[in-house]
Amino acid sequence: LDQVVTLEQGSGPAQINRINRARSISLDVELSGMELGKLTAMVSTLPSIQNLPPGIHQLTQGDEDMMNELFAGFATAMVAGILAIYVVLVLLFKDFFQPITILVALPLSLGGAFVGLLLAGQAFSMSSLIGLIMLMGIATKNSILLVDYAIESRRGHVSPDGATIVRPFSRTEAVLDACHKRSRPVIMTTLAMGAGMLPVAMGFGSADPSFRSPMAVAVIGGLITSTVLSLLVIPVVYTLIDDLEKGIRKLPALVRESKLSFRKKAGFTMLGLVLVYWLAFPFIPLLNIPSKIVVVSIVAVVGEILFIFAVTLLGKEYWNKIKAWLRKRLFNRGN
Repeated sequence: LDQVVTLEQGSGPAQINRINRARSISLDVELSGMELGKLTAMVSTLPSIQNLPPGIHQLTQGDEDMMNELFAGFATAMVAGILAIYVVLVLLFKDFFQPITILVALPLSLGGAFVGLLLAGQAFSMSSLIGLIMLMGIATKNSILLVDYAIESRRGHVSPDGATIVRPFSRTEAVLDACHKRSRPVIMTTLAMGAGMLPVAMGFGSADPSFRSPMAVAVIGGLITSTVLSLLVIPVVYTLIDDLEKGIRKLPALVRESKLSFRKKAGFTMLGLVLVYWLAFPFIPLLNIPSKIVVVSIVAVVGEILFIFAVTLLGKEYWNKIKAWLRKRLFNRGN
């Protein structure tokens, strides 16, 4: 055997593991309270990981692979949640435009959530995603209070005592009144929610503060920005959406008017060409051109086609007016 191989004593794996028919080595790391995303970012910056030898590559498995799948699933869930909120608001408000005003509050809360995580030194993890989904319902609730009150004020309503009917407000009056009367319940619910989340954000009464704390921090940060900005931004967006809705509803009438004016101009143009044809038709046989019969026939057919187009474009109403005017000018002149 010594003539064929060289024997050496050493240590090696008891079994060879393979992934997709390639040899693999798995490394298990204890987090010890550190966030998985932060640890993954630290590992990816190591020189040994960035400069792997040829034929060796890094493959994520275990909790990190599961976290990536959960992130993708949560993105789908958030999009589905936004669509569900929009559908419900459309059914409640019976309007396709004003629910967009309410959904504008969602990005206002996202900015505060990210700023809160940054100031608290928390990583963007799975728990913070759960906090963002909670924010979706809270932020839209504040906007619903403002927009619904403004819409009801513009419609007019019966006073609480039932004795008098309050007149419908203008848009500006309705928006100002909604911000004035709905700011108190909006702020009260925000303070109550923030106070309930504060112990969780500080890590009190939790066996694993690294998981629950980012969720509470994201909720508190999003609540602060969504509450403050909702009272400032939502009224402005409400007026813009209302102007857009009015403009879109006027489009069919504008299109009809433009079509009528176009048909009227085109019809009178065709009628003018027909008159020119009729005036020039008697002089065509006098021209010294070959195939006079063919030319006369073509001109007659073209004149008839133009006349038909003129009648079609002008319509019965305009054509009756033209005939009445001609009858009055030609036949009633001597009367």
